[in-house]
Amino acid sequence: MQADGAMINLAADPRVKKERTEAARKAKMKAKEKGESNEDEAESPNSSPYRESLQIVVYRLADVVNAPQQPRTKRRGKKKKRLRTIITRKQLACVVNDPEQFKKMVNWLSLTWNHKAYDKRIALLDGSPKLWEVLRDYFHFDLGVLDINHARGHIHECSRFLYGDQKTAKAWGKRWCEDLLKRGAGPLLDHLRDLAKQPWGLDATKKLNALVDYVDTHKEHMNYPEFLRLGYPIAS
Repeated sequence: MQADGAMINLAADPRVKKERTEAARKAKMKAKEKGESNEDEAESPNSSPYRESLQIVVYRLADVVNAPQQPRTKRRGKKKKRLRTIITRKQLACVVNDPEQFKKMVNWLSLTWNHKAYDKRIALLDGSPKLWEVLRDYFHFDLGVLDINHARGHIHECSRFLYGDQKTAKAWGKRWCEDLLKRGAGPLLDHLRDLAKQPWGLDATKKLNALVDYVDTHKEHMNYPEFLRLGYPIAS
């Protein structure tokens, strides 16, 4: 089972309109109580029109096949053969702005696919703690895999804070993203901890410490060499 979230603009949704109006009213009252002059411009997090959309897909690894794709022409007239991953049987669901409904949907999909009948249940997720909690409670997965696309994103984002030179930052990020596939999270975590001992600026220190915590939390879920060897998915 895979699950991932995305923020979408729901300004036209009646429920979101109500939430935003109530949030704006409370923020204005709070500003007035504090004697702030700009109370008309007071905002709260709930005043944003963006809400989370959570997508879920469930399938069997036996239903994943690699099909040939049209070759892509590269420089100097060479053609590169490519394979396209196809899931021949799957079920998708989407829940918008409703955490409780998301739990019910994961539970329903788990029961529909009789998840307890399988020897290995894999959850492929991003780093959101709430996603891991919900799928652990209702899908009862045996193995959790951190989507490598999210891991790569965090590494590259950190590199831009650590190194002002764009070329150096890109090279550092690329090196450690490739290393993840070869050796997993252990070497990266050791390297990050060594970097954390060095003096950095405030923003770079915060970003570096956040990446250390992120990798440390998910190091068991980032054993990509072993996952690939076993034929498990590592990216949504």
